[in-house]
Amino acid sequence: MFGNSWHKKEKPLLGLTGLGGGVGSNLVAGGGGGSATGVSGGLVGEYESGGKKYKSHTFMESGTLVVSGGGDVEYLVLAGGGGGGQQHGGGGGAGGFRTNLSGHPLAGSSYTVDAGTITVTVGKGGKGNSCGGYPHSISNRQSGQNSYFGPPSTPDGITSAGGGFAGNWQSTNAHDQPYNAGAAGGSGGADGSCEGNTVSPARAGNTPPVSPPQGNNAGTSRYAGGAGGGAGGVGDGGTPASPIANSVGGAGGAGSAIAIQDSVNLTYAGGGGGGMYQNSPGYPGVPSKRSPGGSGGGGQGGWGDVANGQGFGVAGQDGLGGGGGGGGNSPNGTAYGVGGMNQGGSGGDGTVIIRYEIEDLSGTAKATGGAISFWSNPGSPTGKTCIHKFFTPGTLTVSTNITGAETVVIGGGGGGGTNSGGGGGAGAYRHASSVSLPTASYPVTVGSGGQVVEGNLPGPGTGGGRGWYGGDSIFNSVTSNGGGGGGGGAPTESKAGGPSGPYASPGNASGGGGQGATTGPGPAGAYGYAGGNGNNGAPYYAGGGGGAGGVGTNAGAGGGATTYSNGGTGVQLPAMFRDPAQQGDGGSYGANGIGAPGPGSSFHWVCGGGGGSSGDVSQAGAGGNAPHPDAKNYAGGGHGAGPTNNPYPNGDASPGINGTGGGGGGGDGSGATDAGKGGSGVVLIAYPV
Repeated sequence: MFGNSWHKKEKPLLGLTGLGGGVGSNLVAGGGGGSATGVSGGLVGEYESGGKKYKSHTFMESGTLVVSGGGDVEYLVLAGGGGGGQQHGGGGGAGGFRTNLSGHPLAGSSYTVDAGTITVTVGKGGKGNSCGGYPHSISNRQSGQNSYFGPPSTPDGITSAGGGFAGNWQSTNAHDQPYNAGAAGGSGGADGSCEGNTVSPARAGNTPPVSPPQGNNAGTSRYAGGAGGGAGGVGDGGTPASPIANSVGGAGGAGSAIAIQDSVNLTYAGGGGGGMYQNSPGYPGVPSKRSPGGSGGGGQGGWGDVANGQGFGVAGQDGLGGGGGGGGNSPNGTAYGVGGMNQGGSGGDGTVIIRYEIEDLSGTAKATGGAISFWSNPGSPTGKTCIHKFFTPGTLTVSTNITGAETVVIGGGGGGGTNSGGGGGAGAYRHASSVSLPTASYPVTVGSGGQVVEGNLPGPGTGGGRGWYGGDSIFNSVTSNGGGGGGGGAPTESKAGGPSGPYASPGNASGGGGQGATTGPGPAGAYGYAGGNGNNGAPYYAGGGGGAGGVGTNAGAGGGATTYSNGGTGVQLPAMFRDPAQQGDGGSYGANGIGAPGPGSSFHWVCGGGGGSSGDVSQAGAGGNAPHPDAKNYAGGGHGAGPTNNPYPNGDASPGINGTGGGGGGGDGSGATDAGKGGSGVVLIAYPV
């Protein structure tokens, strides 16, 4: 099918013939030698940099790039970050970072592809450790997943290794237990702390080795957790050696900046910060006292416990491959893990971005920032619309006053609950029209999806864990909160779904589905709906997470043998954003488009709630209120776990789709299969050109 279609070349990059991307995309003749006949796959962007014009294809989820003609490409292949350790644990390593962008300090040799189907695998971030007891389990920690770009059946593509997971606290004066050790990876994950003056090993980055290196070593740990390595630097060590009251977690290793999706540098692959004790003075100069994550999406380390609300490790940024931060300490005199406040942060999901040179752009943008595309829109007063798509944080820099714009700001979806868990709530959906944006720079914050909790966290006892809330997205003074986490439970304990935003106060997003009889709370504003109720007794079916267009289904609403509880309906994006060329490539249930599939074979839907678990008895709840037996995610919401009507491996729940704010699906009743992480948010800006 492919032949000798992926070539490593020791010569300058020339351009790509045959990756056209549609009408008006005339490509510069290059190494491929064929005529320009088109490409499909990923989110498309166009921009000018250094006097040259480029087209980019960004993948936030796995998919394919279909090429009609051959030529040279430049790439960024970024793996998922490693999860952080628990209880003054180490910081997770950043995902492996590999590129051949001309002039970049880590650039490898040029590559050429021929016509055919190119496989794109985007690695997910590893879960942070959250086992809840001591000695800590080694079963819940995860390294990030690898990312890959290349032929589907040959070893000639580009593989970036997932970031190494981090270790947990050890109570003796030695770093000699498996649960204390971090792991090698794209960048290394740090060991957890120990009760003594012993210095841990610095876990290796760039594993397996490639040249140029894909990452760096983790820092060493002592009384506080060391930090994960990043693409641009090693993680800092936990300091000092003694006394314990002065211990400070290490700062995450720096990431590496690159301008490949658009003309603006964005930093990727920062390491996670190390966790520290509640009586630590905290990191110098940081108001929250948390140890910083590395630039490029590294999660902050935890400081303290439930009392100060800063004890959990912050997740790495989705799309940047950052390592998760190490967790802080558990409360004195209470059970380990109460409230989930010493959990390690999950690693951020990776990405794959491809670019190549073209002769002309399809239009003239009035700003830079994000993946920029143009489409012939009959509803536009000019007949053409420009869209800026931010799937990761950045800046919209307006060079010509923009009028008549529309904006959409979507928070990250909530994670699903475990052990007959409820579905996660969708991130808040906020749309504005007739927006004016004068010349200025506008910061953009994009919320990551809520992480999944394993074991008995957060909350006391031995029941399932409530999923984590999604991150907030912010643009132009508009804040969309992350969706609430799905409830978790067991025969002796059940939990309501989480509110949107931090546990202490509801935000403006959808609530997570409940495992017990109490639903997740509704939103404070009109940007989402409440999650559904779960059964408070056998059989333990859970509720669906709320969506931006409707409430999550109550458990058992299917009636009889169909006990599924679907996530709430999402919403379809306004017409200005419905570019038919960016409906998604079908990979990962319609991912890598502007929005996801929805009812009636329509597209461009977002903010679907996650489906609830069926408790291993019957059909799983569908994401975004998709009809059974349709096994697709609607509006980006993830499916709940269950033995039937579930396309994911081992009956696992599916995550929300990145870039839609969809809630993650609830985990099963046995605890043997995973809940789904929430989908990351997005910020969209469209205007006539």
